[in-house]
Amino acid sequence: MVVVWLRSEIARSRHCSFKWRPGTVPAPPLDVGILKNQTGPLPSAIPIRRLRKWLSIGLAAAFGLSLVSALLIYLRYYQSETTTRETLARAGDGWLSPLNSQWERFSAGKAYSIERVAEPSFRGEDSLRFELRGNEVWNHRGGPSYRSEIDTGDTPPMNSVRWYRFALWLPRDFPIEDNRLILFQWHGADKKYLGEASRSPVLAFRYQGGVFSLTMRHSPERIVRDPDRVPSETLFKTVDFPLGVWNDFVVEAKWSFTPDGYVNVWWNGKPVVQYRGPVGYNDVVGPYVQFGLYRDESEKTYVSYVSEVLGGASAEAVGFTAQGAEGK
Repeated sequence: MVVVWLRSEIARSRHCSFKWRPGTVPAPPLDVGILKNQTGPLPSAIPIRRLRKWLSIGLAAAFGLSLVSALLIYLRYYQSETTTRETLARAGDGWLSPLNSQWERFSAGKAYSIERVAEPSFRGEDSLRFELRGNEVWNHRGGPSYRSEIDTGDTPPMNSVRWYRFALWLPRDFPIEDNRLILFQWHGADKKYLGEASRSPVLAFRYQGGVFSLTMRHSPERIVRDPDRVPSETLFKTVDFPLGVWNDFVVEAKWSFTPDGYVNVWWNGKPVVQYRGPVGYNDVVGPYVQFGLYRDESEKTYVSYVSEVLGGASAEAVGFTAQGAEGK
């Protein structure tokens, strides 16, 4: 509309009367050759000041409309995001409070994908319910993947000791199938800008074919070109993982790709892992936490519950009294 209006103004100004006033700059000589071929009104000089004025107004109007459109798009996106986040977490909500600021959601974006629920409750706290239905995907720049997860963005320094705690509940009717599934993981930031391939998580709690396990990867290579060649170890596995109840896990890890690394794990207060050796990749910072549901393609619906996801520099920071822990 602005462009059409400008064109009409310019056309009108070309046919407006213009009189030369004595005492001003001499009038330009007429081109007789042009006048002989002229069939319409005689061309006259365009009033430059008027044209500049209307051109400035038109450009300002166009810029204003673009700004308003961009603002409306932003507000629509921001409102939808904050509305969803505020339904999950509120200020002063303990372990759930980072949902409003630090944590990101990787899911199909459905209302049921990630929900805050009062039941089942762990130690009086609300939990997060994750649901991933058949062939639902999360689309991102790296391509689609089958997940409904929270990314905490917590990256501790390398060679540091970090404590974690979380509670996990799988329903009694949870699908038992031979399909890769990660429920809680620590993942390093792949150095794509250096040509690094996508790597497997450093630590991962998995459930596949009725087997619950904890796997670990480590490599001293600065850039991992072939992830399949990275050493992998299973630190723990069992076929007796109880469904329909809360399982409380505490993890102590020293993130170091050298032999001075270690991992200790307690399950419902009992030690189940005491590993000594390299942990993770040769990165600048330690791995970040993701939890929820991350699997391969399946037509079945998966549901899980997670509560009390905590992290800190000591056992006390996660409300745990460690017996026989490293350095104790």
